Amino acid sequence: MVGIHSANDSGMTQRKASKDRSRQLIGRPATRRPQTLDDLKRMLLRTPRDRLDFERAFVCVGASNFLQALRASARLSQHEVALRSGMTQSDVSRLERASGTRAPELATIMRFARACGFDLFLVGQPRRPARGRTRQLTPLTPDDF
Repeated sequence: MVGIHSANDSGMTQRKASKDRSRQLIGRPATRRPQTLDDLKRMLLRTPRDRLDFERAFVCVGASNFLQALRASARLSQHEVALRSGMTQSDVSRLERASGTRAPELATIMRFARACGFDLFLVGQPRRPARGRTRQLTPLTPDDF
């Protein structure tokens, strides 16, 4: 059997260069494995861009899970939600898939919820409890807009 090997500038074949590269990688010290989820987050989310991408994906996944749960609890098919909301079935499917690239707009989520027979309420909650005093926020309904 005859094999075809291309040579690089130094005259080494691609196969030999690949073997040399894998030997270099094997000899490197192993990186520390994360012990906890916080360790993993610190390791993966080092730059502001990484953190922004993670937050965007987290919002997309949360929104898609929320929309799937709404439709499932209403016992509706994607086609039925599409008819009730004025979207196409493929739009409903895309909203329920977590693509991680673009979160659905609030108006779209509200339209989806209404099509499933739900009113959507937004509630603001402080990240950290305020010291000594709390503030009660009134929920917003679609009629407030």
